[in-house]
Amino acid sequence: MNQRPDPTTTGEHEAALIGSIVVRPSVLAEVEVDQFDFLCPELGHAFAVLRDHYDAGFLTTDYAQTAYVLEFSDVDESVWKPAQLAKLIHESSGGIWAKYHAQKIKLAAQVRKQQVLLERWSAELLSGALQPIEVLERFTAEAQSLGLTGRKSEVRGFAEIARDVLADLEARRNDRSSVGAVSGIRRLDETTGGWLQGELVILAARPGVGKTALAMQTALHNARKGRRVLVCSLEMRDRELIQRILCGEAGVDSRRLRAGTWTDGDFDQLRQAEQALAETPISVYDASSATIERIAAMARVENSRGKLGMLVVDYLQLLDPTNKRDQRVEQIAHQSRRLKSLAKELEVPVLCLSQLNRESEKQKREPQLSDLRDSGSIEQDADMVIAIHKTGDEDGQLHVLKHRAGSTGYVKVKWDGKATRYSDPTELDTTAFDQGRTDRKWVSGWDS
Repeated sequence: MNQRPDPTTTGEHEAALIGSIVVRPSVLAEVEVDQFDFLCPELGHAFAVLRDHYDAGFLTTDYAQTAYVLEFSDVDESVWKPAQLAKLIHESSGGIWAKYHAQKIKLAAQVRKQQVLLERWSAELLSGALQPIEVLERFTAEAQSLGLTGRKSEVRGFAEIARDVLADLEARRNDRSSVGAVSGIRRLDETTGGWLQGELVILAARPGVGKTALAMQTALHNARKGRRVLVCSLEMRDRELIQRILCGEAGVDSRRLRAGTWTDGDFDQLRQAEQALAETPISVYDASSATIERIAAMARVENSRGKLGMLVVDYLQLLDPTNKRDQRVEQIAHQSRRLKSLAKELEVPVLCLSQLNRESEKQKREPQLSDLRDSGSIEQDADMVIAIHKTGDEDGQLHVLKHRAGSTGYVKVKWDGKATRYSDPTELDTTAFDQGRTDRKWVSGWDS
């Protein structure tokens, strides 16, 4: 058996691939390169001609006919002259290493593209014409458009996709939350099955109801399961968010910290919580002002450092518009579409917080999808919409207003103002809540 050749230059790989195609035209159905991946333009032109004739069914193993095809397609004579064509055939090793040569050609082409991209954007960065974050955003976008970000092909066959579906199902049978994220609220997670990779989940509420608190306890819950979580905060500083987590973990009333009346015992508990959570994989991007493109750029950077398990954006209406001349409805529509695209691109669930308008508050009713503030496109782009509705100082409901893969309904929750967190109610709480209430819509299996 022939040993795999070990050419030392890109030109040798390119010559060997052309020779392989001449010897065995079916090679063209096995390789994933195009003429622009070739460093030698003459060989790149020859590849394009051979591929076109193969696709048309006119390419054979007759070397003389192949030389004729190349000659009358204006390919340089340095490729099709008998002596040169014989050399290409000799270097092909019978065409058995065609895929290997093609991979080397593709890799070399990507390196060249990366070098050009890095040199150009390095010069742009040094010129000072753009802010560093703008350079990062544009560099990432261009790298993505050139296929340099390592993303999978967007077109896949049935068999490959079906294998992924079955693998996901098998993983979820062993660990129901293995292919996504979970809220940590048992009844909600049992109903939704968790938030899967590529899903956009909207968590909506009026101000002061606790949507950030629920988002942060969800982030902590997932981080504790080993998932890397990135929180992009446009409303609160990173210190405020982490303080909330520490208070919830330590059982310290956050209001005492704000008033400056905490005790030595409180501080000791906070320090213990900090030590216990020191290795928790949560990162916070403290962005007082950011566009959706900037959020996407930061998420890609974090994902490149280690696969993200969840992305939290707090919150949608605070994102700076990409185009300030657009109407507000169009701005929000653009942002929600980009968030959904980002979820699919990174294969990560995105939990985005959103404001509800005043209508439900004014009319003293439960929230509806139409209450989503500024744009109906949020409803269209989201895979799931969950609204928080407080029914008392300690009682609340999580209304699943939209569930693309399941039913809608609501879940009862308890609110702990001191720890700023939501939790499942006890059975006693649930029984008391349900007395005399037969008008509620429950999803099958929730009240098990």
